[in-house]
Amino acid sequence: MSLGKILVVGSHHDDAELMAGGTLARLGGEILVMTDLGFEDQKFDKYPILVLNQKIEEKIAEYQPETVITHWWGDANQDHAIVNKSVNVACRPTPGHPVKRLLFGEVLSSTEWGAPAFKPTYFVRINFLDKLTALKKYEEKMRHFPHPRSTICLESLARYRGASAGLNAAEAFEIGRWID
Repeated sequence: MSLGKILVVGSHHDDAELMAGGTLARLGGEILVMTDLGFEDQKFDKYPILVLNQKIEEKIAEYQPETVITHWWGDANQDHAIVNKSVNVACRPTPGHPVKRLLFGEVLSSTEWGAPAFKPTYFVRINFLDKLTALKKYEEKMRHFPHPRSTICLESLARYRGASAGLNAAEAFEIGRWID
């Protein structure tokens, strides 16, 4: 099954690559980073949700993605949870709306600390080296093992998610919506 045109909506720089860097490297797509639109890091709760919704809706209208990938709703990071809610609103299935698939991805050092547990239902085969290449521009945000945002942990997760689906490496997503 094809995902068509993909838009990944992340709260902060590096979120899109952590969630879907391998998927983007393999299938292509665009990234929308909410802090690039002027929303302050760790202060998304001070903005009316309507303002975030409108920025996401503008990007969807411009790019016309068939699939949107964003943060999982249970992430421990408040900005991630707010963006998830906002993306859900912006991707409401109304007549003529381009988004047919809504996927929620995991960001290590946030998703595993959320509650309840992230339960992936969709897996995309990736080349882990492609994901690492995508993350190179964020080396200052990477940490040393045993931190979850270490290269060792990211590779372990990609291998584990891959093994869960009979693949060498994968990125995993929860399906929020799938319309055919």
